Amino acid sequence: MTNFTLKPYSALLSKCYMGKSVVRRIRLVFKVKSVIAIWQRMRTSHIDEKEMILPLSLREVVEVFNENPNVHLSKYDFEQYEITGIRQLIFRLKAKGAIIETIYQTKIDNDGKSYSGIACYSLVGWVP
Repeated sequence: MTNFTLKPYSALLSKCYMGKSVVRRIRLVFKVKSVIAIWQRMRTSHIDEKEMILPLSLREVVEVFNENPNVHLSKYDFEQYEITGIRQLIFRLKAKGAIIETIYQTKIDNDGKSYSGIACYSLVGWVP
């Protein structure tokens, strides 16, 4: 296993190396600095047990559910909020601990065409 010693960026530039070795060392320093910064952010972020951090796409779906409590929403309802791919988003929410009730209804799309067996979802709660 190779041990790497981190030198300041200015020390690398002051050596006046010619060729690819300087470029490689500078790239390594930037990669190491970015990895260390990401690790420090992860280490210092505090997550409350009651609060779950969700990606933006999932938060938008939860907000739509919160705006329409006790209503089963179809993919056409989510398209009005410019949310597509709702089936995959529902799957991801369930994996995060959401309890989502699914029923199948006949729905009319935005063009007025009728479809039977469209999945409609309602957020019931969260698994503790």
